[in-house]
Amino acid sequence: MPAVLGLNFHHDTSAALVVDGRLYAAEEERWSGVKHNHPTRKGTLAAPTRALQWCLEAAGLEPQDIDAVWAASMRPNPAAGWWLAEERDELAALLPAPLGEHLRLLSHHTAHVLSGYLLSGRDHAAGLVIDAGGSSLGSDFGPGRERITGYDLRLDRIDRLHQGMPTVVPSPAGPRRVHSSLGHFYRNLARRVIPPGDEPEGSMMALAAFGDPQHYGAQIRELVRLGDNGEVRIDHPWGSADSSTPLLLGGRAWTADNVAEQPDHERADLAAAVQEVFAESVVHIARHLQRLTRASTLVFSGGCALNSHLNGQLAADSGFDTLLELLTE
Repeated sequence: MPAVLGLNFHHDTSAALVVDGRLYAAEEERWSGVKHNHPTRKGTLAAPTRALQWCLEAAGLEPQDIDAVWAASMRPNPAAGWWLAEERDELAALLPAPLGEHLRLLSHHTAHVLSGYLLSGRDHAAGLVIDAGGSSLGSDFGPGRERITGYDLRLDRIDRLHQGMPTVVPSPAGPRRVHSSLGHFYRNLARRVIPPGDEPEGSMMALAAFGDPQHYGAQIRELVRLGDNGEVRIDHPWGSADSSTPLLLGGRAWTADNVAEQPDHERADLAAAVQEVFAESVVHIARHLQRLTRASTLVFSGGCALNSHLNGQLAADSGFDTLLELLTE
């Protein structure tokens, strides 16, 4: 069997090696001590140097023994898409020569969905990937990055059936294209209810269990519109990384800067409303995928798949008999 190496050069920098049916995998943070091992400067690449070395040593292999090397493209270049020779050369330069020569790229969302599907043992499944953002969409889909992607997965082919697309919003400088993200929506609102110091998304999911989703539910639903064919539109800037624009609710201005000033029960109510609207949106997309694929199994991955409450609602309401979630970002 060939020896195949997968590398991640972005957050959670890591390496995984499959050889002779065995998997060797490690994250760089085991050596660096930096949680998620994210590069210190946005746009900077980090090579999984020590994780790669460990994988090779554990498998008893040298770099020249590797037959194929794969990595996910993450360069936000809307004109070029994700088959970028320039990015490939940049990543290859961070590797020992034999490995760099074998390097090939695939999209971030395709890497997510394959890592779940190939372990599922299913001949046919639907795949759904939702996160803050992945690879550039390129000329096939227009400007923007992967945010919500749906797949029809079979052993002999992978078809991308659904793609969340940019929308046009007014601005003082004139209309502009905005590619909203459910991942950013959840993180954006989480930063308004969770004080600095904790990871906001996981903490908001926990806090939501103590709140009343009806208190702010109607106002939060006004920010997210569900349309035909699994479409989700998020009012700007709530689907972006902007957490400083005040969200006006209940006579309060909610921002990441004043979160500690908000009463605990109000924060819990807002968290519960966001959790409910978020889950409704993902179930809406999943039902569309089930209608398209007629598959009985859904493979759900991406950062948003880390939400256990959402996974429970997907299992109950999406129309799939089986839900397989891959808990990776």
